Amino acid sequence: GGEEFAMILKNTDDQRSFEIVERLRKKIAEHNFPSPSEVGYMHFTVSIGLASYPKDSSLKDNLIHLADQAMYAAKSSGKNKTCTASSIDRQEPFHS
Repeated sequence: GGEEFAMILKNTDDQRSFEIVERLRKKIAEHNFPSPSEVGYMHFTVSIGLASYPKDSSLKDNLIHLADQAMYAAKSSGKNKTCTASSIDRQEPFHS
């Protein structure tokens, strides 16, 4: 029922990356979008998984896999959240 997208944030540390994706997540959640097929508006939320190079992995495919796992952890913990790959490895949710 949803789409998946990837972003690469160059020259950012873990904290700055988290701040950027959190700002994006909150902006999307607070905005209503015009509905193309109905009169009115649609409301969207996003669940974000964040993996860091080289901290979480230095391999592209593994980073994507870890980000995907973190995204599903965010979805399963209530949606409209950001989870990091390092938080799911430690079994300690680090999400908003």
